[in-house]
This record gives sequence, structure tokens and C-alpha cells, in this order.
Amino acid sequence: MESAIRDIGARRQLFIDDHVVASTGNLKRSFHRAERHGPPVMVPEHPWEGVGTAPWPSVFLFGDVMWDERTKQYRMWYTTAKQDMAGGQHDVLYATSADGVHWQKPLDLGLVEYQGSSANNVLVADTSAQTVLHMPHEPDEGKRYQLLTFDRNVHAYAWRYSPDGLRWSAPVKIPALAGPGMADNLNVAYDRTRGLYVIAVKKFDNEYEHPVVGRLPGPGFRRWFMTTSRDGIECSPLVEMTDLINVDDKQQYMLGERCSGLNTYGLSMHAYHGVYLGIQWFFRVTDTEGFYTCHGGPMDGRLLFSRDPAQQWQVPTRDFVIPRGSKDEWDWGMICGIANRPVLSPDGNEWRYYYGGWDFGHGTSRRRACIGLAKLRVDGFASIDSPDAAGVLETPHLTFAGRELVLNVSATGQDTEGTRNFARVELLDGSGQAIDGYGQDDCDPIHCDSVNRLVTWRGNRDVSHLAGCEIRLRVFLKGAELYAFQFRP
Repeated sequence: MESAIRDIGARRQLFIDDHVVASTGNLKRSFHRAERHGPPVMVPEHPWEGVGTAPWPSVFLFGDVMWDERTKQYRMWYTTAKQDMAGGQHDVLYATSADGVHWQKPLDLGLVEYQGSSANNVLVADTSAQTVLHMPHEPDEGKRYQLLTFDRNVHAYAWRYSPDGLRWSAPVKIPALAGPGMADNLNVAYDRTRGLYVIAVKKFDNEYEHPVVGRLPGPGFRRWFMTTSRDGIECSPLVEMTDLINVDDKQQYMLGERCSGLNTYGLSMHAYHGVYLGIQWFFRVTDTEGFYTCHGGPMDGRLLFSRDPAQQWQVPTRDFVIPRGSKDEWDWGMICGIANRPVLSPDGNEWRYYYGGWDFGHGTSRRRACIGLAKLRVDGFASIDSPDAAGVLETPHLTFAGRELVLNVSATGQDTEGTRNFARVELLDGSGQAIDGYGQDDCDPIHCDSVNRLVTWRGNRDVSHLAGCEIRLRVFLKGAELYAFQFRP
């Protein structure tokens, strides 16, 4: 049985569900879309990116992007498919950027030969990037960068390791993830809170009947499973993520839009303050006969999450957090390939998600893939809002660690009578009484838009004497949006 008191430590608390919501009055939850940057930030340019060598020139985000504090640049590991109709040869490529928008492809790496020359930006041939982890505290310097993929060189899920993110080791198979149908796509997050690798793997199953959408025509259903590991090799039993498609999806897409079937083509995920956040590449099969036998159609990105790697993941909203572009735009066909983790913008206010956008759907034999950028407020998947009159939110009983409280909140402007919008926080003891000095009237009202706004009570920010004690938060909002809160050191 779950404890009645939640120990939230110094972890960021989001509002994607009711984990830290006991009750609300005159408030509503909103889910938010990322804002597409517009034009792609990277396009295929070279023969090893499929230009002139494949039906679909392609650069896409089976891969990752991260900021390198040492070199003061963004680093991108991305994938290309070339040479045959099925995109059979996938290579890992590399690029850098000073601002995250304008990218350079270093053509002097000299690591992999292509058509008689090593003047290219190819890091690993015949595999895709899928997931790249930076592990700065790894004792083995040769494993400071870790790449997990379905490696076509060994036809298995495998790790590659690197000291610098450029020169990669031979593949190391994961025997626990071998078997019929295990292929093509996976992702991993490293959860520093628990010291776990959390891995999602895809399995094709010709005999599987989904509990909601039944059996799909074509080569088999894409089933998704979770597993955890301390070392990346020995894995826990697989847990199926069957909740990713539900009755509402069937009603809207299979019955309403006459889709032949629904699939989770891929997913991106990362560990964030003890929660696993991800984006599902939601695939609608729209043809009855076509490419790969009934596997054509669009994809868009939907939010998914889990608070426990041993439990099925949840899709809290059926809206798309990264939707396709409009008809005839470069990414109107499908969103396929999304970096696992967002990158923080230079000002610290935005999450940047890089993604692969295609100008036609999965069932089209000639198409182009480019890499785009979608921007979202930090913690911005969901908020608790007071659009009109003032409202109040109360948390369950909590214990925390830290010295001060910060809010990710937008509380600007005023109502028609000129009263300013605000956010205030009252701290309650275990019996529900306001703690002396931390009541509603003591709280200095917040009238700003900030992802890290310090809460003070008559100028006092210190809550360290309450750390470890049973408390509750009562948050008063008027004309405000609350995205997250955190007790921090």
C-alpha cells in the first residue's frame, strides 16, 4: 500500500497527473503543445545522407542532442538511411552547433570510409544512433559515452562505448533482449535517482491481439516492453506498455477516420526528477494495401509518462505535444524520430526537442526526412490554471528536503477591474493548520512569469526547519498557470 505521506525530497513536482494534487477548487488542468521552430535546422546534403543514392534522402532523430559545457557547443548524434528501398543501411552521423539552430557537419573526422573516402561525418556504419547517454561519473573513461541501438552489424540490441562520443567500441550484445521479433527500435534513460537504466524495446508479433484494437493486418503488431538494469546487460523481466492505445483512440482513428490499425512506432524518454517522461510516435495505419503490406500512414508525438518502471506507462492526453506540420510542409507526413531528452535553452526557460520530420507518411516509397526543432516551456507539458476567478490547490501530505521553495508559474497581467493576477503559497502542518509565519497573508504575492520563482513569506525564504516534517501546500492562483514546484537546497 502506498504511504499516505509522499516523500518528494528535493525533486521537481509536475502536474501531468494528480500525484501531488489532493484537491482543487475553481482550477483546471491544461496540456500544452510544443511550438515548432518552422524550417528544419538540418537537411540531407551528402551522398552518405541518401542524396542521390536512395529513394529518401534522410537525416532524422534516431539519436540525441546534448550541450557540452566543456566545449560550449551543442552535440548531435543523428541517423540516416540510404541505398535501398527499406532504408536498410542506417549510419550514425555527427554534428555540432553554437546556438542549437545552425548546425555544422564536420567532414574531417576520418573515422569511417564511404565510397573510398573518410572525409565525412560518419561515426558508425550500418547502425542507428537511437540513444546516446553521457555518463560523466562513469569510472571507466572508455564508457563516458554510451550508445544503445539495434545494431545491424550483429543483428541484436547492443551497446557501444566511447570516451569522447566520436570513437566507438565494437558492439556488446544484450542477451536478455534477444529473441524472435526483437528488432528495429528501442530507447533508454538513465535514472540517477534510482541508479537504473530504464530500457524500452519493440517486438514484432504476428499472433498478438491487442486488447483494444485487435490484430493488425500486415507483418505484425509493434508491442512495447519496459525493463530495468543496473549495468545495462542483466535485465529485469519485461513489462508490457499496453496502455499506449485506448478505446478513445479506436473510436477516433479506426472508426472515425477508417484507419486500418494503430501502433506505437517508437518512443522517446528520459528520467526527470524521479519521473519518466516520453513522447510516443503514434502511428496510424491508413492504407489497406501498400508499403510493407498495410503499414502506411502518418505519425505524431504524444506525451507519455511513468512513475514506476515496473508499471505500464500512461498517456495523460490524446492531444499531440509535437504535431505534424500543415499540408505540403516539410514535416506534414510524419514525426518519426524524436530525441530522448530535451535540451535546455541558453536562457534556461525552454526545453528544446529535436525531431525527424518527413514530407510524406510511412507508406510512401519516395520521401525526404529533415531534422526540426520544437520548443516547450521548461516543465511545460501540463499546468494547473485559474483562468477566471481565484482558485486553490492543495497537495497531499508531503515531506521534503531543501531550504527554499520555487514555483514554475506564470502570473502576469490583471483582470478587468484592474486587480493584479497572482500566486501565493500557504504551508500547512499535518493537521491542516497554517504554519505560523507561512500563511496566505504572510506570503509575498507573485506577479511574474518565471520557471524558478522563489516563494517568500514577508521576505523570508527559509523553510529548512520544516524539512522532513509532515506538511501540505495550499496554493492560491488568480489568472495564473502553475507548471511545477520544487523544494531545493
